Amino acid sequence: MKELKLLLVGVGGYAASYINELKLRGAAGGLKIEGAVDPYAEKANEYQTLCDMGVSFYNTLDEFYAEHTADLAIISTPIPLHAPQAIYCMEHGSNVLCEKPIAGTIADAQRMMEARDRTGKILAIGFQWCYDPAMLAFKKDVQAGLFGELLSMRAIVLWPRNIAYYNRGSGWAGKKYDKNGNPIFDSVASNATAHYLENMLWVSGKNLTDIEFVTARANPIETYDTIVLKGKLGNADLTYAATHACPKSAQQNPHFEYIFEKGSVVFGGRGINGAELVVKAADGTVLKDYGVTSTDGRSMADGRNNRAEKLWTIVEVIRGEASEIACTAEDAMLHARVMETVNQQESIPFPAERVTLDDEMYFVPGLAETLWECFEERKLPRF
Repeated sequence: MKELKLLLVGVGGYAASYINELKLRGAAGGLKIEGAVDPYAEKANEYQTLCDMGVSFYNTLDEFYAEHTADLAIISTPIPLHAPQAIYCMEHGSNVLCEKPIAGTIADAQRMMEARDRTGKILAIGFQWCYDPAMLAFKKDVQAGLFGELLSMRAIVLWPRNIAYYNRGSGWAGKKYDKNGNPIFDSVASNATAHYLENMLWVSGKNLTDIEFVTARANPIETYDTIVLKGKLGNADLTYAATHACPKSAQQNPHFEYIFEKGSVVFGGRGINGAELVVKAADGTVLKDYGVTSTDGRSMADGRNNRAEKLWTIVEVIRGEASEIACTAEDAMLHARVMETVNQQESIPFPAERVTLDDEMYFVPGLAETLWECFEERKLPRF
């Protein structure tokens, strides 16, 4: 087994999933962390873990590549850094696994793709549901026409988030641009719940057209913490509702319903966490059972962490053991194009009298019920 050298670009936040996986299974899988680039590494929860693993730290990519090479760079940094860091790493000989979203703008995403094509390196985007074996098998069957024509897709996610969520890191959350004017456009739809909008686009393989949407904010942010969006995937209807501004009691993990000519798949339900991915005919007959998929990082059958499955997938591609990148830049662009459309419109602030601040969290009483109504009736709200 060829040993692969890894570079961690950013070691805080989501990078913990990679770090923990590498600690447990990296050496056995022939992976070595060659270095970590993060000027704020000492603030990360996994800093001591990396120190214990003997990892060397660098403030910049320049410093790392002056001394080392890497087969794979894993980018887990704030959104405005995705494009320049991915491009730099590819130009210095590394394949790249970049966390979602691909970038803050389509222009930045296109620059990343141009660098990929110019250097011949792999560029994979970390929407982890794309790498889940059950979800990947489901997508292949959908696109092969196993269930007939796609008729409609809808998803809802209600994830309360507190003030600390928006103040994390260097303060980029909920911002349109960083202090240097670089685009961020971090929002409920581009970040935390992005997987479930992206999943509908990825499964269908189609660009969303005829887009209509309403965005609103209860938190004092520049973008939005609430969205309801509609559009067309070819002839199929899409509806998506998500918020960070509901009370904790209203939390709803991803629930979706995809309807085809020959059957439908319902993941989760109101007050129910999804697990099984099963396609059923109208009479309840199981057309295909894909088993358990995951949204919470539970272990796979072989003990690997679901959130790190993308790492092992890319490793297999680099080693020539697999040829398919489950989430390419082109796949991620389906989501980026929708975000670019949404970002062109200002969000609506909820009236102050409707917003409650409690337990360090802004929320709108009754908002969850409104979003459920939008989801069930496939309509936009009037906030």
